[in-house]
Amino acid sequence: MRWDNWREDCKNVKFDEVILIYPFLWAKECDLTRASKKVVSYEELKELNFELAEKL
Repeated sequence: MRWDNWREDCKNVKFDEVILIYPFLWAKECDLTRASKKVVSYEELKELNFELAEKL
C-alpha cells in the first residue's frame, strides 16, 4: 500500500502524526495514486475512526 513519492510524503511526519488518506484505504473507491493525503494528528484520526465506527 505505497504510492509514488511515499517516502518523501512520510519524511517529515512526526511521531504523533499520521497520514490521512481519502477516500479511506478500506473504501473500494480508494486509488492511492489519486487519493488525497494529509498529515493530521493521531488523535484526530482516532476520533474520526471512532465516529465512523459508530455510524457503521
